[in-house]
Amino acid sequence: MKDRVLTLLFALAAFLLAMFLLTPPLSSGEKISLPTSEDRGSDGLKGLYQWLQNNKIRVSSLRKRFTDLSKDHELAETGNVLIVSSPFNRQVLTSEWQALQRWVADGNTVLVLGAGYYIPDWANRDDCFCQIDALLDRFGWHIDSDTETVDDEQVSEANNSFKQTIDNLKHNIESLKPEQTLFYPLSSHSLLTGVDSISGKITSALLETRWFVWTDEDKLGFRLLSLQDQSETTMLWQLQTDAGQVILSLAPDLFNNQTLNKADNAVLFSNIVTLHLGENGTVIFDDYHFGLSDLYDPDQFFADERLHQTLAFIFLLWLFYVFGYSQRLAPVRAKKTRPSAVDYVNAMAGFFANRLDKKTIARELTRWLFKDVRRHWHFSSDQEVWRWLQQHPKLDRSLLALLQKAEQNQPVSLSTLSQNIITIRKQIFL
Repeated sequence: MKDRVLTLLFALAAFLLAMFLLTPPLSSGEKISLPTSEDRGSDGLKGLYQWLQNNKIRVSSLRKRFTDLSKDHELAETGNVLIVSSPFNRQVLTSEWQALQRWVADGNTVLVLGAGYYIPDWANRDDCFCQIDALLDRFGWHIDSDTETVDDEQVSEANNSFKQTIDNLKHNIESLKPEQTLFYPLSSHSLLTGVDSISGKITSALLETRWFVWTDEDKLGFRLLSLQDQSETTMLWQLQTDAGQVILSLAPDLFNNQTLNKADNAVLFSNIVTLHLGENGTVIFDDYHFGLSDLYDPDQFFADERLHQTLAFIFLLWLFYVFGYSQRLAPVRAKKTRPSAVDYVNAMAGFFANRLDKKTIARELTRWLFKDVRRHWHFSSDQEVWRWLQQHPKLDRSLLALLQKAEQNQPVSLSTLSQNIITIRKQIFL
């Protein structure tokens, strides 16, 4: 009975260890909201996805690379709108940029929500607009910036007093905090029909760098939104790309769950759908580059009920085996093997090697060499062997010196002595 209890305890311990290794690690802190069609957090796009579904507009979650856009037979060839957020969490391959260029040029629209004047938690704060620039460059457009400089006189005036220094520090801290603001139309563009203002977040410190879009080719580009008191700070562009369009926003939160129902944000997206979505077109959400993939999703894997049922079945089967163990099952017996001559020699060699000192081993190795020489060359004594070895033309005197030390019971290196004996044997017997 005691053996069975111990077996049960070890089985439970093994099961708990297996569950510990299979259970995904708990995330430390609050989970970051991502701009995907499944995220219900503040930065997610689940609200936009459901709103479009409720209005009978075809929507799709892209969980593959951009190279699969043209391979999806459920999508129309033209008249689709792809929503991407930048910077991506996954690397975009060169082949993806090429595929996206061809797809847009065929008559589709890509809406880019870039972290320009506001950097959300999901964005890489070291991003340098490389991804947006890589996309625009495919269509002959480029994005660049000009940074405002502070005059030396303003700096010296700001440092005149301790109070002014403290005020400047407070101002710098406040400028790093994002704040909700309104963007206003710059023209009477068709995308801005019924739009009086658009709500979005900005970070004041990022406004020191103004971004502008330009091209060397004969293409049309429209500035659509800006701040009320800074009309030169553009928040939204529409850029022509052959038969397609690129709508670029430097406010990444225009249509997320927190902002979609504010101001006229929903009206703006409705205009995008009305003007650029074809009769059989689909609004596509780029979820692949933010962790959602058709290949493998760890969250869905561990949430699958079939995994839990399988683990429960294995556990119950294990318990049944533990309790149902019977002594009528004979224990496994190890196969007996007969010792060979090699095993005997190895055992004896190990026995003597562990009990003889190095000097004795060295002396016996030398005597065994002399015995073989006498037998082979028919010498009558070791002195004759010595004289013959010393006169041998192929033997180095250093080899014989080490042999002489070993014969005289002096300390020598066994490894060096063994190598010397092997060398001597090769010279006189081969």
